[in-house]
Amino acid sequence: MENIINISILKTVFRQTKFNEEIMKSLLISFFKDVDELFIKISDSIETQKYDEVKFHIHSLKGLSGTIGTIKLHKDLIKTEAILKNSDYTSLNNQLAIINEDIFMSKEFLLKFNFNELIP
Repeated sequence: MENIINISILKTVFRQTKFNEEIMKSLLISFFKDVDELFIKISDSIETQKYDEVKFHIHSLKGLSGTIGTIKLHKDLIKTEAILKNSDYTSLNNQLAIINEDIFMSKEFLLKFNFNELIP
């Protein structure tokens, strides 16, 4: 699953919790709550053609995804920023579908992941 999640980043985050699986799960639940809220804001901003807001929310989501190690989501958000930079707004709905799938795959992986495998 290295193409979806960067395991070394995930291990670093888990180490920062002192290898506490409950804290890690709580962190992930909070992360995905924030991700879901940002995704809704991005969708709403695209619908209302508020592209400066889209850029802001995409950038915020990119930061969150990089911090937790959701690498595919992070890479697709970088692509989305490039689309926005080029004012290619017609591609945004397709890109939003890709981001939504990335979020789903990340959730599926992380919420089932056995963090005890990362304990040295």
